[in-house]
Amino acid sequence: MERETKIYVLRDPRTHAVRYVGKTVQSLARRLNAHVHRSDAKKTHRDCWIAGLRMAGLIPVIECVATAGADWAECEQFWIAHYRAAGCDLTNQTDGGEGTPGIEVKDSVRVEMSRRQIAKMTPEYRKQLSEKVKSGWTPERRAEWAAKMAERQTPEERARRSAQQNAPEMLARQREKQKEVWTPERRAARAAQVKAQMTPERIAAHKERLRKTTSDPEWKARHSVSQRAKWTPEMRAAQAARTRAQFAAKRALTQSESQ
Repeated sequence: MERETKIYVLRDPRTHAVRYVGKTVQSLARRLNAHVHRSDAKKTHRDCWIAGLRMAGLIPVIECVATAGADWAECEQFWIAHYRAAGCDLTNQTDGGEGTPGIEVKDSVRVEMSRRQIAKMTPEYRKQLSEKVKSGWTPERRAEWAAKMAERQTPEERARRSAQQNAPEMLARQREKQKEVWTPERRAARAAQVKAQMTPERIAAHKERLRKTTSDPEWKARHSVSQRAKWTPEMRAAQAARTRAQFAAKRALTQSESQ
Protein backbone atom coordinates (compact mmCIF):
# COMPACT_ATOMS: atom_id res chain seq x y z
CA MET A 1 0.00 0.00 0.00
CA GLU A 2 1.39 3.38 -1.01
CA ARG A 3 2.16 5.73 1.88
CA GLU A 4 0.39 9.05 1.96
CA THR A 5 2.69 12.06 1.68
CA LYS A 6 1.71 15.30 3.38
CA ILE A 7 2.66 18.63 1.87
CA TYR A 8 2.99 21.10 4.73
CA VAL A 9 3.95 24.69 5.40
CA LEU A 10 5.75 26.32 8.32
CA ARG A 11 4.27 29.65 9.36
CA ASP A 12 5.72 32.46 11.41
CA PRO A 13 3.65 32.40 14.65
CA ARG A 14 3.81 36.20 14.86
CA THR A 15 2.58 37.08 11.36
CA HIS A 16 1.22 33.72 10.10
CA ALA A 17 3.30 34.25 6.95
CA VAL A 18 4.32 31.05 5.15
CA ARG A 19 8.12 30.69 5.34
CA TYR A 20 8.72 27.08 4.27
CA VAL A 21 7.06 24.34 2.20
CA GLY A 22 7.98 20.70 2.74
CA LYS A 23 6.78 17.11 2.51
CA THR A 24 6.66 14.26 5.00
CA VAL A 25 5.19 10.84 5.60
CA GLN A 26 5.52 11.32 9.36
CA SER A 27 3.03 13.01 11.66
CA LEU A 28 3.12 16.81 11.54
CA ALA A 29 4.13 16.99 15.21
CA ARG A 30 7.08 14.68 14.66
CA ARG A 31 8.20 16.58 11.56
CA LEU A 32 8.01 19.93 13.37
CA ASN A 33 10.02 18.50 16.25
CA ALA A 34 12.71 17.39 13.79
CA HIS A 35 12.90 20.88 12.27
CA VAL A 36 13.25 22.46 15.71
CA HIS A 37 16.07 20.14 16.76
CA ARG A 38 17.95 20.48 13.47
CA SER A 39 17.85 24.28 13.67
CA ASP A 40 20.69 24.15 16.21
CA ALA A 41 23.14 23.45 13.38
CA LYS A 42 21.98 26.51 11.37
CA LYS A 43 23.11 24.88 8.13
CA THR A 44 20.30 26.35 6.03
CA HIS A 45 18.26 29.53 5.77
CA ARG A 46 15.32 27.60 7.24
CA ASP A 47 17.43 26.52 10.23
CA CYS A 48 18.53 30.10 10.91
CA TRP A 49 14.93 31.34 10.74
CA ILE A 50 13.71 28.67 13.19
CA ALA A 51 16.67 29.32 15.49
CA GLY A 52 15.73 33.00 15.52
CA LEU A 53 12.19 32.13 16.55
CA ARG A 54 13.48 29.90 19.32
CA MET A 55 15.61 32.72 20.69
CA ALA A 56 12.36 34.68 21.03
CA GLY A 57 10.67 31.75 22.78
CA LEU A 58 8.66 30.70 19.73
CA ILE A 59 8.49 27.85 17.24
CA PRO A 60 6.90 27.69 13.77
CA VAL A 61 3.29 26.69 13.21
CA ILE A 62 3.01 23.62 10.98
CA GLU A 63 -0.01 23.11 8.75
CA CYS A 64 -0.88 20.46 6.15
CA VAL A 65 -2.01 22.05 2.88
CA ALA A 66 -2.34 18.94 0.72
CA THR A 67 -1.87 15.18 0.61
CA ALA A 68 -0.41 13.22 -2.30
CA GLY A 69 0.67 9.79 -3.43
CA ALA A 70 3.17 9.04 -6.15
CA ASP A 71 2.72 12.57 -7.50
CA TRP A 72 4.04 14.20 -4.29
CA ALA A 73 6.98 15.78 -6.14
CA GLU A 74 4.65 17.67 -8.47
CA CYS A 75 2.46 18.65 -5.56
CA GLU A 76 5.39 20.00 -3.53
CA GLN A 77 6.71 21.96 -6.50
CA PHE A 78 3.30 23.44 -7.10
CA TRP A 79 2.94 24.75 -3.56
CA ILE A 80 6.44 26.21 -3.51
CA ALA A 81 5.73 27.99 -6.79
CA HIS A 82 2.29 29.02 -5.52
CA TYR A 83 3.58 30.71 -2.36
CA ARG A 84 6.52 32.32 -4.14
CA ALA A 85 4.13 33.78 -6.69
CA ALA A 86 1.99 35.05 -3.80
CA GLY A 87 5.00 36.99 -2.50
CA CYS A 88 5.89 34.76 0.45
CA ASP A 89 9.49 35.03 1.61
CA LEU A 90 10.19 31.29 1.57
CA THR A 91 13.30 29.79 3.13
CA ASN A 92 13.24 26.92 0.62
CA GLN A 93 16.55 26.70 -1.25
CA THR A 94 15.18 24.65 -4.17
CA ASP A 95 12.03 24.31 -6.25
CA GLY A 96 11.11 21.05 -4.52
CA GLY A 97 10.47 17.62 -5.94
CA GLU A 98 13.70 15.98 -4.72
CA GLY A 99 15.92 16.99 -7.58
CA THR A 100 13.32 16.82 -10.34
CA PRO A 101 12.98 20.46 -11.47
CA GLY A 102 10.88 21.44 -14.42
CA ILE A 103 8.02 18.97 -13.94
CA GLU A 104 4.81 20.56 -15.16
CA VAL A 105 1.75 20.33 -12.97
CA LYS A 106 -1.50 19.66 -14.81
CA ASP A 107 -3.65 22.78 -15.11
CA SER A 108 -6.64 21.02 -13.60
CA VAL A 109 -4.59 19.96 -10.54
CA ARG A 110 -3.09 23.43 -10.18
CA VAL A 111 -6.48 25.14 -10.31
CA GLU A 112 -8.07 22.74 -7.82
CA MET A 113 -5.21 22.99 -5.31
CA SER A 114 -5.18 26.76 -5.53
CA ARG A 115 -8.97 26.92 -5.14
CA ARG A 116 -8.92 24.77 -1.98
CA GLN A 117 -6.15 26.82 -0.37
CA ILE A 118 -7.77 30.17 -1.15
CA ALA A 119 -11.13 28.95 0.13
CA LYS A 120 -9.54 27.74 3.34
CA MET A 121 -7.65 30.94 4.22
CA THR A 122 -10.68 32.98 5.22
CA PRO A 123 -10.41 35.84 7.75
CA GLU A 124 -12.18 33.60 10.26
CA TYR A 125 -9.65 30.79 9.74
CA ARG A 126 -6.71 33.20 10.08
CA LYS A 127 -8.17 34.55 13.30
CA GLN A 128 -8.78 31.02 14.59
CA LEU A 129 -5.18 30.07 13.83
CA SER A 130 -3.91 33.21 15.53
CA GLU A 131 -5.95 32.58 18.65
CA LYS A 132 -4.80 28.95 18.77
CA VAL A 133 -1.15 29.99 18.70
CA LYS A 134 -1.64 32.75 21.28
CA SER A 135 -3.54 30.50 23.68
CA GLY A 136 -0.76 27.95 23.62
CA TRP A 137 1.94 30.47 24.57
CA THR A 138 0.87 31.45 28.07
CA PRO A 139 3.13 33.73 30.16
CA GLU A 140 4.17 30.68 32.19
CA ARG A 141 5.11 28.70 29.10
CA ARG A 142 7.04 31.63 27.64
CA ALA A 143 8.95 32.07 30.91
CA GLU A 144 9.66 28.33 31.07
CA TRP A 145 10.90 28.29 27.48
CA ALA A 146 13.04 31.38 28.01
CA ALA A 147 14.64 29.84 31.10
CA LYS A 148 15.30 26.60 29.24
CA MET A 149 16.93 28.45 26.34
CA ALA A 150 19.02 30.51 28.78
CA GLU A 151 20.37 27.33 30.37
CA ARG A 152 21.63 26.18 26.99
CA GLN A 153 23.39 29.46 26.22
CA THR A 154 26.57 28.66 28.14
CA PRO A 155 29.82 30.39 27.10
CA GLU A 156 31.10 27.05 25.78
CA GLU A 157 27.98 26.47 23.69
CA ARG A 158 28.07 30.03 22.32
CA ALA A 159 31.72 29.60 21.37
CA ARG A 160 31.00 26.28 19.66
CA ARG A 161 28.12 27.72 17.63
CA SER A 162 30.07 30.82 16.73
CA ALA A 163 33.02 28.76 15.47
CA GLN A 164 30.66 26.53 13.48
CA GLN A 165 28.73 29.40 11.90
CA ASN A 166 31.83 31.44 11.06
CA ALA A 167 33.91 28.61 9.64
CA PRO A 168 35.20 29.63 6.17
CA GLU A 169 33.64 26.60 4.48
CA MET A 170 30.27 27.28 6.13
CA LEU A 171 30.27 30.94 5.12
CA ALA A 172 31.28 30.07 1.56
CA ARG A 173 28.50 27.49 1.29
CA GLN A 174 25.91 29.94 2.60
CA ARG A 175 27.03 32.63 0.13
CA GLU A 176 26.77 30.23 -2.78
CA LYS A 177 23.29 29.12 -1.76
CA GLN A 178 22.12 32.71 -1.41
CA LYS A 179 23.53 33.59 -4.83
CA GLU A 180 21.62 30.73 -6.40
CA VAL A 181 18.34 31.75 -4.78
CA TRP A 182 18.59 35.55 -4.83
CA THR A 183 19.16 36.29 -8.48
CA PRO A 184 19.24 39.95 -9.61
CA GLU A 185 15.75 39.53 -11.02
CA ARG A 186 14.38 38.12 -7.79
CA ARG A 187 16.05 40.84 -5.71
CA ALA A 188 14.54 43.53 -7.94
CA ALA A 189 11.10 41.92 -7.80
CA ARG A 190 11.29 41.59 -4.01
CA ALA A 191 12.40 45.19 -3.57
CA ALA A 192 9.54 46.41 -5.75
CA GLN A 193 7.07 44.26 -3.83
CA VAL A 194 8.20 45.53 -0.44
CA LYS A 195 8.16 49.12 -1.65
CA ALA A 196 4.61 48.73 -2.94
CA GLN A 197 3.45 47.14 0.31
CA MET A 198 4.87 49.81 2.59
CA THR A 199 2.12 52.35 2.14
CA PRO A 200 1.81 55.28 4.60
CA GLU A 201 -1.25 53.60 6.11
CA ARG A 202 0.59 50.32 6.66
CA ILE A 203 3.61 52.08 8.18
CA ALA A 204 1.33 54.00 10.55
CA ALA A 205 -0.52 50.81 11.54
CA HIS A 206 2.78 49.04 12.20
CA LYS A 207 4.01 51.88 14.42
CA GLU A 208 0.75 51.81 16.36
CA ARG A 209 0.97 48.03 16.91
CA LEU A 210 4.58 48.37 18.02
CA ARG A 211 3.67 51.16 20.42
CA LYS A 212 0.88 49.08 21.97
CA THR A 213 3.10 46.02 22.26
CA THR A 214 6.04 47.76 23.91
CA SER A 215 3.78 49.64 26.34
CA ASP A 216 2.05 46.47 27.53
CA PRO A 217 3.13 45.61 31.12
CA GLU A 218 3.13 41.85 30.44
CA TRP A 219 5.35 42.29 27.37
CA LYS A 220 7.74 44.50 29.35
CA ALA A 221 7.97 41.88 32.09
CA ARG A 222 8.65 39.05 29.61
CA HIS A 223 11.21 41.14 27.75
CA SER A 224 12.95 42.06 31.00
CA VAL A 225 13.21 38.42 32.06
CA SER A 226 14.50 37.43 28.64
CA GLN A 227 17.15 40.13 28.61
CA ARG A 228 18.34 39.35 32.14
CA ALA A 229 18.69 35.68 31.23
CA LYS A 230 20.55 36.57 28.04
CA TRP A 231 23.06 39.00 29.57
CA THR A 232 25.05 36.68 31.79
CA PRO A 233 28.11 38.02 33.68
CA GLU A 234 30.35 36.35 31.09
CA MET A 235 28.48 37.95 28.21
CA ARG A 236 28.59 41.38 29.87
CA ALA A 237 32.33 41.05 30.41
CA ALA A 238 32.88 40.01 26.79
CA GLN A 239 30.79 42.93 25.52
CA ALA A 240 32.69 45.36 27.76
CA ALA A 241 36.00 44.03 26.43
CA ARG A 242 34.86 44.47 22.83
CA THR A 243 33.70 48.02 23.54
CA ARG A 244 37.01 48.94 25.17
CA ALA A 245 38.92 47.48 22.24
CA GLN A 246 36.83 49.51 19.77
CA PHE A 247 37.42 52.77 21.65
CA ALA A 248 41.13 52.01 21.92
CA ALA A 249 41.34 51.45 18.17
CA LYS A 250 39.51 54.72 17.48
CA ARG A 251 41.82 56.66 19.82
CA ALA A 252 44.87 55.15 18.17
CA LEU A 253 43.54 56.09 14.72
CA THR A 254 42.76 59.65 15.82
CA GLN A 255 46.23 60.10 17.33
CA SER A 256 47.95 58.78 14.21
CA GLU A 257 45.97 61.14 11.97
CA SER A 258 46.80 64.16 14.15
CA GLN A 259 50.54 63.55 13.99
